[in-house]
Amino acid sequence: MYLYSGMQFDRSKQDFMPVQFKTYINSIKIIIRKEKVSPLCLCYLKKIKQSTSAFFFASLPGTLTVEAAIIVPFFLFVMISIMQFGNVMGTAVRFGNSLAETSKIIAASAYVSRYGGDTDGVSEFAAGALSAAFAHGRVLSQAGNSPAVKNTNLALSSFLQEDETIDLIMTYQLRSPLSVVKLPGNFFIQRARVRAWTGRIPPEYGEKKEDEEAEGEYVYMTQTGSVYHEDPECTHLKLSIREVDSSALGMLRNNNGGIYHSCEKCGGLAQEGRVYITGEGEKYHSSLSCSGLKRTVRQVRKNDLSAKRACSKCGSA
Repeated sequence: MYLYSGMQFDRSKQDFMPVQFKTYINSIKIIIRKEKVSPLCLCYLKKIKQSTSAFFFASLPGTLTVEAAIIVPFFLFVMISIMQFGNVMGTAVRFGNSLAETSKIIAASAYVSRYGGDTDGVSEFAAGALSAAFAHGRVLSQAGNSPAVKNTNLALSSFLQEDETIDLIMTYQLRSPLSVVKLPGNFFIQRARVRAWTGRIPPEYGEKKEDEEAEGEYVYMTQTGSVYHEDPECTHLKLSIREVDSSALGMLRNNNGGIYHSCEKCGGLAQEGRVYITGEGEKYHSSLSCSGLKRTVRQVRKNDLSAKRACSKCGSA
């Protein structure tokens, strides 16, 4: 026997009904057997018995099922979110460190590319380092080419264009570790920006400025150039080398709107179908070591260049 809300319950039967109600309903059965009752009254008494059983016993066993249906999905969602956040942060740290190390290597190679000699192997490596293709391969080799990372791209990067700066900008897409969670815009961008190690001294320094005034104005020239440049940041002196597919040459144009022709020095197409172009140039090159992709700049006094003309872009009017 069990007590619940002042009532006694009997668990010896299959049903779980208060003893008082059982006695009441049994008495109704006895009355029905002994006396004749109208069909309407008999139907009413049967409904009372059915509603009484349903009222007391139908809703008791379902409480834990409802709570589990709410808590378990919420718990799984929180755990998957934590896993995804950890995956994103780990990938960002690896690519950030790799971009920083790669930018330092390219910055050190900038001096050799601009002012270095023609030593075999060294000049070719330095020229190749100033390209998105080299940076892309270097970053992936250091960070690890994870299957969860796809669509890596460094097309937004620039080399020696703004104040002799190496600016590596990498975009990539990160897939969710579990197919249950789908992020709608899981594209990420990271950046590493350093100044090239070219050793240029700014003209604002008073001691250098006084020397220049005493000796005359200085200008800048390339080894094979026919014009001099007053601005060391002139785009004709700074080359931005891009690696492109040879099949796209017909659609590409330089900064002046001209098409690209084959270089007379390294002419022809590369075996892999990849060529190298610059924004200011008119030639495409099959080798990074081609002298057409080099700019050896020297500083000379303007008074010693009576036979040279000024650059049309940075020269005085």
